[in-house]
Amino acid sequence: MSDVTKLKGVIVDIATQLQVIDDRRLVVKEIIDETAKKYNVPKKYISKMAKTYFKDNFDEVSTESEEFSQLYMSVMSRANNDE
Repeated sequence: MSDVTKLKGVIVDIATQLQVIDDRRLVVKEIIDETAKKYNVPKKYISKMAKTYFKDNFDEVSTESEEFSQLYMSVMSRANNDE
């Protein structure tokens, strides 16, 4: 088997796996949509909770959110005082 044929086989395998990923993303989207509707929770929060749970990084997400909030307030309050 030539290198070109082997390479083509690898490309086809990757494309197959990318299709599996796309299919799973669609399932996740449908679950998020149904859950948001059923429990009246915004989709972005369902998604963020699931991703945070998956990555097991609640502390990191919380810290980043707090740091962003503090930075935003600091910059915007100073900008308002400069106007």
